[in-house]
Amino acid sequence: LDVIDIEENIWSPLYGLKGQIDGSLLVDVEEDALGPRVMPLELKTGARRSDHEHNAQLSLYLLLMADRYHQHVAAGMLHYSNANI
Repeated sequence: LDVIDIEENIWSPLYGLKGQIDGSLLVDVEEDALGPRVMPLELKTGARRSDHEHNAQLSLYLLLMADRYHQHVAAGMLHYSNANI
């Protein structure tokens, strides 16, 4: 696991989207013969709201990263820092 960037400002003219990814990671998945893959990490604090909103945001980050890094981005990580949630 390597950190590529923190609070990466990312945009895609292809999709007409922009965002700020909390953590852009390079992850080596053992089952992936293609080698290390990029993956977004989204950190959430405060009260947990609908997972649909957070999952939609993460899905859009997958598109943005795929366009920027020219590779399929199959997954991302969503972390809630408040353990009481």
